[in-house]
Amino acid sequence: MGMREGPASRDSQFRGIDTDALSHLIDQIRAATSAIDGWLAQNRPPAGVSSPGYRQASAVELWANEQMGMLTRRRNYALTHRDKPTVVAPAPPVTPKPTPKQTPEPAPKTPKPKFKKKELVLTGSGEIGNFPNTKAAEKAAASDALAIKTAQQNHRPVPDEAWKHLAAHSHDPEYTAALYERLGPEGVAQLIKAAGTNQTEIKAIIESVTAADHLLHMDDKWIAALLAEADRLNDRQHVLEVLSTTPLVTKLAEATKLSADSLAYTLRAV
Repeated sequence: MGMREGPASRDSQFRGIDTDALSHLIDQIRAATSAIDGWLAQNRPPAGVSSPGYRQASAVELWANEQMGMLTRRRNYALTHRDKPTVVAPAPPVTPKPTPKQTPEPAPKTPKPKFKKKELVLTGSGEIGNFPNTKAAEKAAASDALAIKTAQQNHRPVPDEAWKHLAAHSHDPEYTAALYERLGPEGVAQLIKAAGTNQTEIKAIIESVTAADHLLHMDDKWIAALLAEADRLNDRQHVLEVLSTTPLVTKLAEATKLSADSLAYTLRAV
């Protein structure tokens, strides 16, 4: 289905996921399942007629749909976990010292590094965090979001288990995006307030917001609602300090009518 298109087919040293080719494969599977579903809906077997072929087609459609979550997750995870090949320079050749009766042999040529160019290489296909597919990641996020929101509504501390999960999955784009989508900007502001000066919890928030930014559209309205809740909690400065080290810093600067540099200077001056 075209998985050998792109870097993987051009570079024998390529490892990991070719995200463009994977996107193409996902589109193909989506089109195939849609075609099977449409055909089955319009061509039901007559009463009394054996239908093993129909059952097989339904089984294929079910299998393909199950692959979508896994493949989509692999693509999302690869896009947010880029790495670079490690280029190790070969050790210089050892040239034997000549004796008076020997003629020194020419030193062998130094071999070139294995990777001459720094091509974009993505994390291997098995590295998809702690969940096998998108559905599992989103289900875990929904459970943790419910626990956090329940604690917030009852004015209780965020459960330790929720903090542990956030730290454990802080680099997972699908878990974090689903979590923050359910918490909403107000819930995120409250979560930052709950973290206080706990550096472990603040680190988990910074890393998870950075991961979520790849999939969750946190636009100007979202940022404005977050800052409004921070004001209500009398915690605006703290929220700005935490989020200023995330990709949201530009949007924060726009929302506060300050340039990114001015915002950073203001925070340093406090």
